[in-house]
Amino acid sequence: MCVLIQDGSADTGRLLDARLWLYKGEGNANIVLSYMGKDVNYVGYVLRLSKVRDDSEGPEPYSLVYARDYHEKVIAPLLGNAYISHMAFVGVSRDFLSSIAEMIGKDRPATRKHKDVDLDQQHAALIPDHTVISSGSDPSSETPAVISFEIKPKWGFLPTSCRVSQLKRSTCRYCMHQQLKAAQDDAHTPNGFCPLDLFSHSPERMRHSLSCLFRNPQNNLKLFVNGRRLTLNSHESTTSMLDFISRLYPSNTEQTNQEDPSAVMVDLLAQIARDDGWLQNLRFHQQHLDPYDIETVYRWYVALDDTMQGHNPTTEEWEDIISAYVRRVDDIRTTGLCEDSSAPDNVGDVDMGTSNPINRLRAIYEFLISATLKDCSALITMWVDEHSRGDGSNGPTNGEGLLTIANSPHLLRYKIRIVDIDPKDIHKIPRYFDLDQRIIR
Repeated sequence: MCVLIQDGSADTGRLLDARLWLYKGEGNANIVLSYMGKDVNYVGYVLRLSKVRDDSEGPEPYSLVYARDYHEKVIAPLLGNAYISHMAFVGVSRDFLSSIAEMIGKDRPATRKHKDVDLDQQHAALIPDHTVISSGSDPSSETPAVISFEIKPKWGFLPTSCRVSQLKRSTCRYCMHQQLKAAQDDAHTPNGFCPLDLFSHSPERMRHSLSCLFRNPQNNLKLFVNGRRLTLNSHESTTSMLDFISRLYPSNTEQTNQEDPSAVMVDLLAQIARDDGWLQNLRFHQQHLDPYDIETVYRWYVALDDTMQGHNPTTEEWEDIISAYVRRVDDIRTTGLCEDSSAPDNVGDVDMGTSNPINRLRAIYEFLISATLKDCSALITMWVDEHSRGDGSNGPTNGEGLLTIANSPHLLRYKIRIVDIDPKDIHKIPRYFDLDQRIIR
């Protein structure tokens, strides 16, 4: 486990050697590196470095401390503390960052190289690597073979607001966006994945949506084997998945002799999602934090004065916002209204009092939380437990569980962690509106 100082910073004297880090992946804002050294305090951790921001993005709107507080005080109360990772801080030097940038250049995809490592950042984030399982402090302990999938589920609901068009209320937003991308780029092929299927809780629809991702993952599905990113549908990824299946089904030749192991993986992921319940909780909060849709939120945003249009809440303000929201949805759950009803819209003006400018501002901030949840990812990590006996758990498991698998003598352990949960900048609201209008045209 990482050694932490009281202020949440890591003892970094032994970490600022670029040779100890291996490129793991990146998104639009950050690059992630895996620790490859021998210090047991840091084995099983990743380092998250910020990338240079585009001119259109403006300056960085928040610090690492602000992001950590947002994770722990805004997102964790919604999704559960067990699903959120603790973030420590590492002081970094310009020389270290320059060495990292030079070292990982050959590993980065061409589509991401337009934004490089920010050489001016003074701190980086140290986070547990949930694509590996630590053997603990004993280096001689056997570490199980681990397979992890990072899924970006996107929007899990259709808006119900009477303020939006029938098209929005009847058509998946992700699917419409796929059509827009195809119209703009002849090389883009829609993958058939529909988030509404994934969030449906229907076994058949969930398996169909996951199967579409395995065939054409785009940016919504990534594979890691023993912590290393592999390209889906490559020979190495197929071989690695077959090896994992052979451990789970050691004497079942029907399962282990498949040329395409994705069907087995789809079944496992669907079962975990149904048993754990993380998708249903994510969908509930996506929807109830965004009952008005960007069209109304944007109208309220442009009516703000210049100061408030540029004001991202302080941590204390976020805590007040989330406390009020939790009280409101607790009332909704108590009265028996579910996320499938039209209640968020029909009771919204009454409950939120949106004729009040203060409550309109609160609705704008709640929309930004929903935007984070619509763009987050889930890391689902699995390994075969060859020693435990008995039945695995069923039902909500708070992010970790043990499953009984039909026709297997072993149990399957898993854990789920939600990542990519940084706050969204209020300045992005006009861009959200612009994209929304282009999607529905």
